[in-house]
Amino acid sequence: DKLNGLRVNSGACLSNTFFITRRETSMWHISFMGNKKNQEFKNDVLPKNSKKITNNSFWINGKFFSFILIATIISFTFYNFFTHPIKNHSIIELILCIIIGIIFLIPIFLVHEILHAIWFPKKAKKELWYEINRNSLFLFSFQIYSNCPLKRNRFLLMLLFPNIILALIPLFLWYCGIVFFSPFISRIIGSLLTILFTCGASDYSLFFDTILCTKKEDNIIIFKNEFYSSNAT
Repeated sequence: DKLNGLRVNSGACLSNTFFITRRETSMWHISFMGNKKNQEFKNDVLPKNSKKITNNSFWINGKFFSFILIATIISFTFYNFFTHPIKNHSIIELILCIIIGIIFLIPIFLVHEILHAIWFPKKAKKELWYEINRNSLFLFSFQIYSNCPLKRNRFLLMLLFPNIILALIPLFLWYCGIVFFSPFISRIIGSLLTILFTCGASDYSLFFDTILCTKKEDNIIIFKNEFYSSNAT
């Protein structure tokens, strides 16, 4: 999710509505482009008054706030684990829950990026790429890329929407005990949701930096996998 939440990799299909081909989906105009290492930006145009979204502050920046947010969620999860112990509880069991959770995350990553994509205008061109990164925990990732400008508030919602739908709301239900099966299955669910929320770190970082470094009336545009703000006037 390195693209701060807008990148996704995948080469799969999701049903008739979401079926991805070399051309595009019928519903959201998402084109499957292949391996991200072949990505080109021939048609991308950056407005003259654009400014790259950067935050050079040591403390008041997106990475710091993102760290605090994620650390809080992880703390709640481990608190839940250890205040609701299972008989014969062991660290090995906890590790197994995390591993199983990671396995189930891969297809969810694809859904995550599609939920980013739906915030772009329906007819806007959206490209779906996959990336193999041996230095990453998950090795394989997806990326949605679009050069279509978004109003700042819509961009902020686009960043958070997949994380709220796929991680934050389910985590809240899990904390409250609503999403509960057997203790072991419950821990797998909790592990999966916590990892999924953590994987949105770049989304949260960009969310905070966008709030701190741009104006409400600005447009936000992705240009060559970097984020820029431009005055709407």
